Amino acid sequence: MFDDFSLEMMAISIGIFLIMIIVLQYILYKPLTDFMEKRDELIQSNEDKIKQVSNDAQNNEILINKIYTDAKNTMQSIRQEQITKSNEEAKELILNATKQLDDEINLFKKNLEEQKVEFKKQLLANSNSYAAILQSFVKSI
Repeated sequence: MFDDFSLEMMAISIGIFLIMIIVLQYILYKPLTDFMEKRDELIQSNEDKIKQVSNDAQNNEILINKIYTDAKNTMQSIRQEQITKSNEEAKELILNATKQLDDEINLFKKNLEEQKVEFKKQLLANSNSYAAILQSFVKSI
C-alpha cells in the first residue's frame, strides 16, 4: 500500500497544495472577504441613513405639531380679540342709542310740558265761556 510512496512526490504535492492555498487566497478568498466587508459597510451605511431619516421625520413631526399648536393659539387669541372688540363696539352702539333715546324722551317731556302750559293758558283764557256753557248745561238738567 505504501510501496509507491515517494518523498519527492509528497514534497511536490505539499508544495502544489501550499501554492494553491496562496493562489486561492488572492484569487478567491480575498475578493470574497472584500466583497462581504463592502456589503457590511453598505448595510451599515443604509441603516445609519434610515436612522437619520427616521430622526428627521420625528423632528419634523414635532416641528409640525409645534407650528400647528402655535397657529391654533394665535387663531384663538385673534378670535378672542375680535370678540372683545365687537363686544366693546356693541356696548358703545347701545350706549349711543340709549343716550339718543333718553334725549328724545326728554325732548318729548319738554314739549309735553310746554303743551300742558299752553293748554292751561287756553283753559284759563276760555274759562268764562266754559263756565257759561256749564251753567247753561246744568240749568237744562
